[in-house]
Amino acid sequence: MAEASPRFISVGEVAQRYSVSVRTICRWLKIDKFPQPYRFGSGMTRWAITDLDAHDLLRAQERKQ
Repeated sequence: MAEASPRFISVGEVAQRYSVSVRTICRWLKIDKFPQPYRFGSGMTRWAITDLDAHDLLRAQERKQ
């Protein structure tokens, strides 16, 4: 069975996912506390859902320690 390609979401959708503002996502990127987005052409930035899921899992594991 072929692996499904990752689904990508915009910065607005990422902000909604984490209940924060777009500015907060930008701040997290600047301090390297968030997965880097993929850039498609000029002006199109998207995050892979799989990258965000992996980030969430890692953060959850860090909180348990």
